[in-house]
Amino acid sequence: MIYLIILITSFFTEPAESFCSCLPPGEITTEEYKSYDIILHGKIEAAREEGRKMVYTIRVKKFYKGVGNKDFIEIDSFLEPSMCGIGFVPGDKWLIYAYKTDEGYFTDLCTRSKIIGREENAAELRKDLEFLVKSLELRAQKISGSKRGG
Repeated sequence: MIYLIILITSFFTEPAESFCSCLPPGEITTEEYKSYDIILHGKIEAAREEGRKMVYTIRVKKFYKGVGNKDFIEIDSFLEPSMCGIGFVPGDKWLIYAYKTDEGYFTDLCTRSKIIGREENAAELRKDLEFLVKSLELRAQKISGSKRGG
């Protein structure tokens, strides 16, 4: 009887490899910061499905790395959560870490991206923002120093 129950339940459960699996991010490092092409604080304005991915239009509040002076940017993520896709919801505000691809910018659940305004990730978000502000200040000092020097 037990074998029959196991056999029946195995038909209704997904294999472990169909679930997204990421390591917890830990504290951000300079090396990890350098690995991302863009980092921004923005509000999700729209979402549309394109094949096996979602394309999100984001109103940029602030760039911490990359692109610069755009008001809007599009970022892709996988459609399926099992492929680590982020299900951004229009209206939500996020700190987004993304990579450049041949098709544009891409993010997923395995990046440091975090929704803003949720208590469960407030401490992690605060540490990331402190690091990002310091990184911006250091870059500004380097740019300012190179302009004076030459």
